[in-house]
Amino acid sequence: MTRNTLKITGASLLALAFATACGGEAPAPAEPAPAPVAETPAPPPGPDYASFVASTGRIAEDTAKDANRKPAEVLAFTKIQPGQTVFELEAGAGYYTELFSLAAGPTGKVIMQAPKEFEGFYKDALAARTKDNRLANVTVSWSPFDKLDAADASVDVVTWFQGPHELYCAKACG
Repeated sequence: MTRNTLKITGASLLALAFATACGGEAPAPAEPAPAPVAETPAPPPGPDYASFVASTGRIAEDTAKDANRKPAEVLAFTKIQPGQTVFELEAGAGYYTELFSLAAGPTGKVIMQAPKEFEGFYKDALAARTKDNRLANVTVSWSPFDKLDAADASVDVVTWFQGPHELYCAKACG
């Protein structure tokens, strides 16, 4: 090799090293822009539970209990929506049943359950409450807790209010 060749080769290597050190390599790919996120629409407003409590068709005995039972708050807690099926365990005389019926609406369904042993306590009250198809979406079920009248996965909401304190009655009534 001649001296000129060494100068050119050395200069070429120096230029290559300089270009590499100064970012002569291919630019890093740009970060992909985040995928646009669709806005989640706000859920539709829930039912006006207070309007069900204020319904003029309710039984006077029930409205007298409203201050203590806080029905609008209970309905909001259950989140019952129109068209849903509600299974009310140990429904008693039907205070909440009537409200659940209003919340579920004409396309919904309410199954009010009580053990057969309680029929003597509530039969007349329930007959009056459901007389003349007054609560058309309500079915009365005199069934034991271990044989409930609802198929698996057929119910949207299950409630059990005001009833558990009466479980002592199974022995006393039977």
